[in-house]
Amino acid sequence: MQIKDFIQISTAIAILVSGSIAVAKYYREYADDNEAQMLRESTVPCPSSTEENIFWFIQLSDIHVSRYYDPGRARDLKTLCYAHLPFIDPAFVLITGDLTDAKTADVHSSRQYMDEWKTYQAAIHSSGALQHYKFMDLRGNHDGFDTPVKGGYESIYRSHSVHNVKAQGGPAPLYTHRTPFGNYSFVAVDAVPRPGPKRPFNFFGILDEERMVTLRQAVRESRSSNHTVFYGHYPSAIIHQPYTGALHEILSGGTAYLSGHLHDLNGMFDHLYTQQRSGQLELELADWKFNRRYRILAFDHDLLSFTDVTFDQFPIILVTNPKDAMFSVPGKEPLGRIAKSTHIRVLVFSPRVVNSVRVWIDGKPLGAAKPSAPMSHLYVLPWSPGQYAEGLHLIKVEASDTRHTSIVSQAFALDGSRVPFHWFPTALLLTDMALFLKSFFIAAWSFVLALLLVSRCQPRLVFPLNGRQQMWFSELRFGLCEFAKEPTLFPVFLTFHVYLAFGMCVTWSCCIIPVLTMAMLVSPKYFKVFVLICILIVAPVL
Repeated sequence: MQIKDFIQISTAIAILVSGSIAVAKYYREYADDNEAQMLRESTVPCPSSTEENIFWFIQLSDIHVSRYYDPGRARDLKTLCYAHLPFIDPAFVLITGDLTDAKTADVHSSRQYMDEWKTYQAAIHSSGALQHYKFMDLRGNHDGFDTPVKGGYESIYRSHSVHNVKAQGGPAPLYTHRTPFGNYSFVAVDAVPRPGPKRPFNFFGILDEERMVTLRQAVRESRSSNHTVFYGHYPSAIIHQPYTGALHEILSGGTAYLSGHLHDLNGMFDHLYTQQRSGQLELELADWKFNRRYRILAFDHDLLSFTDVTFDQFPIILVTNPKDAMFSVPGKEPLGRIAKSTHIRVLVFSPRVVNSVRVWIDGKPLGAAKPSAPMSHLYVLPWSPGQYAEGLHLIKVEASDTRHTSIVSQAFALDGSRVPFHWFPTALLLTDMALFLKSFFIAAWSFVLALLLVSRCQPRLVFPLNGRQQMWFSELRFGLCEFAKEPTLFPVFLTFHVYLAFGMCVTWSCCIIPVLTMAMLVSPKYFKVFVLICILIVAPVL
């Protein structure tokens, strides 16, 4: 056997062995995850009358503290922190971007104002909330307006965010909330463009490969957690990714993705919710800026429930068992625990004394829920889930304090029945907007090019139109034909139109072709080498 053959065989064996080790490691980790999940299923009790295996937290988004408009945004934020958090008592608070407004007085331009950041920081620090609760605040697109420095987090955010990223060089991508009944991972998705242009050019988020690697690492570190929740400013549909589906490959490892940014679509939709094809929930939160919205989420025996509430409206009701059938996540939640539970469980929050919490199912009164312990936010009521084993059912909860009464209703199911999401939020949040707009641009560009070429080459082409359509189209065609006859203007416009789509290619071609020509004349022997070098340089750019 020759040395060359021996090296080839040795290399092949090394590749085969290393590949086998990698595959075995992957399946070992997969089996460990399944084993851990089965262990949790067998050891964690089902929802009962005790305040165990439950915690809750808060999400805010789009605060938009402004030096020019509505000082009540910061004032109400401070009130929420010092007056409302003590009786809600969340485990922590997530703020998913747009901490400041960063717009000029005429709202036509943007810049970072130090006094807006100081106002935001003071609203939380002066409330004393940081002494009792953990805050994690991400940047949004407004917080990235006009930040031309690339690399790391710009100085104002680093020094004035509540998350204290100055020492870390950026927000920690992974926070693990540890409890006696398991760990819960929260992964930050920071897609703010760096460097940050002025408005409106950072409406879309950007995840480059460096950030994707960071996210993948955070997901790997959270694999042993009971649940993983992602949170970011941009909905996944308007984040530009290295390739289509790259982000959802990562998000599929979680139970939910929490975001903001779209507010309430200018009052059209208060709730933008859907379930991604990979199974996880996507929950966009309306803004604090105009609507004063925030969200309370709870994990109760590993079942995720939430409610979106308006500031200063009480009492707040969150039914955690049975959970809302619309937001069930099969394969990621132990939904079988609902059928095995012994009690209906409801979280009620109010700054005043709660007088009563009453429950109905399918219009039939079940009775009054009682606190699971003195001064507890959790109210429980015995029930027989076997009576509701098939189909969808409606649970209604009415809570009254000394001033007001709140009522919530939601559907639940024990057999896997689902309530569909509204079609518009689903279409919006499931569409890759970057790809959609690229496709729209290509279609519009092709249509305009076709009009120009037809007007130039086939000025007498007849279309089968009648009446007012024929009159309107005739006027348009006449104008285009006259424009196509221009000996100077038409070629210039056509060239510019082609450059819009192929400008980068044209620019590089203008640079590369002379180089290749010179190389061929000077050294024909090494012409192929020059071609290869040019391809390696140009390909990543194109």
